[in-house]
Amino acid sequence: MAKNKVKIPVNIPELLTLCDRVLEKHVADGPDSKLHALVDFSWNSLAPDVPACRQEHEDGVRLRRESQRLIADRNRKVKVLREALRATRDFLEGVYRSHPRHLGEWGFEVTKSSPSKSKAKE
Repeated sequence: MAKNKVKIPVNIPELLTLCDRVLEKHVADGPDSKLHALVDFSWNSLAPDVPACRQEHEDGVRLRRESQRLIADRNRKVKVLREALRATRDFLEGVYRSHPRHLGEWGFEVTKSSPSKSKAKE
């Protein structure tokens, strides 16, 4: 004999819709509701959590979209700023070709590097 499967939705809005349906039936049945027999859960106590959870989910989705938009805006600006810094560094390296440590006056971190092995052999 085949066993029936009754799935609980993974998708949050679908899960909350199912909660609404269960609550609706539970309230409609009143004192005769079979769910009063549940030991670990009370649908009467859980009832306020369903709309609260729905609102929190909607707020979270809205905030996620807003966050993604803000991060995309930031990334576009950072790309331009990074290129401006590279151009500035390259320009100042030309200006201070003999004294690159002066780039430190502009906020750049200047570190000494040892000559590469290929240059050392030449």
